[in-house]
Amino acid sequence: MSDTEAPTATTTLYVSPIADPLMGGKLNARAMKLVKKAATTKSLRRGVPEVLKAIRKGQKGMILLAADVYPVDVIAHVPAYCEKNGIPYAYVPSRQALGTACQTKRAASVVLVIQPKDDSTYTKTYEQVHKGILAINPYL
Repeated sequence: MSDTEAPTATTTLYVSPIADPLMGGKLNARAMKLVKKAATTKSLRRGVPEVLKAIRKGQKGMILLAADVYPVDVIAHVPAYCEKNGIPYAYVPSRQALGTACQTKRAASVVLVIQPKDDSTYTKTYEQVHKGILAINPYL
């Protein structure tokens, strides 16, 4: 190595002003793991129209929203809709990471993880993330 090292560029993500129950650390890692497991079993709804349609039809689960969505108006109505229907929600830091966890190349702004059946492969992870979201969300 040379005497001068190039400074590492750290980029900070944009965080929306409405991203209040923002997940971080271990809970965020568990949530991403849960999304990956749910994507393999096709128990996932991705995108604002598809998520709202699933809620309207009565599907239960939990919602993960991306905190770096711009403009905010795209997802601003989703938390109020979740509170009205009694669905837990939380924000994850990156929409690109959320899309990658969904096993797609495209970023995802909103994801609904459908509540698993008792014999599902991701039931334990779902319960851990569900308890974590209920603990950090003051609006539920």
